[in-house]
Amino acid sequence: SGVRSQESGVRSQESGVRVCFTPFEVTNNLYIFLMQEAIISGGYRLYKGKKFAGLFRCDVFHFNWDVFLLGGRLCFFRMLRKVIYVFCIKLLGKKIIYTLHDKIPLHKRDKLPRTLDFIGKFMLKHADRIVIHSSESVSVIKETVPGINTDKIIYVPHPNYITAYSNTKPYSRNAKDKSRILITSVGSVKKYKCLEILIRAAKELQEYGDIHFLICGKGEDSYTAELLALAEESSNITADFRFIEDGEIPSLLEMSDAMILPYDTTSELNSGSSYLAFSFGRTIIGTRTGTTNDIDDQSLIYCYDYTDDEAEHISRLKDAILRFYADFTNDPESVRRRGEKLRDMMIQKHSLEETAKALMKAYGGK
Repeated sequence: SGVRSQESGVRSQESGVRVCFTPFEVTNNLYIFLMQEAIISGGYRLYKGKKFAGLFRCDVFHFNWDVFLLGGRLCFFRMLRKVIYVFCIKLLGKKIIYTLHDKIPLHKRDKLPRTLDFIGKFMLKHADRIVIHSSESVSVIKETVPGINTDKIIYVPHPNYITAYSNTKPYSRNAKDKSRILITSVGSVKKYKCLEILIRAAKELQEYGDIHFLICGKGEDSYTAELLALAEESSNITADFRFIEDGEIPSLLEMSDAMILPYDTTSELNSGSSYLAFSFGRTIIGTRTGTTNDIDDQSLIYCYDYTDDEAEHISRLKDAILRFYADFTNDPESVRRRGEKLRDMMIQKHSLEETAKALMKAYGGK
């Protein structure tokens, strides 16, 4: 999906320790690819064979997230098989690593069975190390599993995307009007991203003729149809509901002035899209998450809190957009400097080297 060239001297002599990273297929997910690169850079051998054969061939089993759904429905046998698999790992004395990504599993965002709550708690309890990407994750874990040993929680920097893309090509579906500010949403079109909130806020800002919103990404036909209907007759919204190829991402972000992320924070904890924006020197407008709360200088971003009231969410989002608009209109260079500082933060704190170092601590237990 992309070629990483950010090798900065972290690769060490191969340790001989073999790691089974689940899922190991890249499947157009650069996060998985980057984590695999960090594992290899740390001197570990990445196992990609049959899972049950791996029980005897691997030393470390890193569960990135769990998939127990088939066609959108809970697969009981897949869940049972994973539970048995984890117990086999424990019986063989191998090490289990589990990455916590969100406050609530993705299935809850789409109102899928609550049975899957068991899996998250099960993995937190039985993992030897819990990998987190934001400091807020610690309180989430303690709330989810009271009395858990927090010593097994390891912070691992989410890798940046600065050199993650190869075979780039221009994003040409919608050309930027240089007389307008372009605020972009890019990525999978999911309900937890609250794009209907974005559209409603944008419609109420149509009087600002020099602000335009571009929503890009692939989603379920029923949801994208709902969004298109909501955005109908809006002069300041363009929708590009298709799979955006990796090669288009750099040029799409370069033509954007900011990324907008009005997430549902009852579930969202870590935001890969925020790291993507920062990697390309772009600030973000959106809800506060564990990712954004870790930023020392909050003046670099345009984030807000809200309750579960939809009208309040729309109002807070509009206020954040207008704060960005005022700064960009008065002094566009100040906004660009914010983006540059965020990119510097990605280079210094979220390099592949820093990710690899932290994984070595998680795997080695040092």
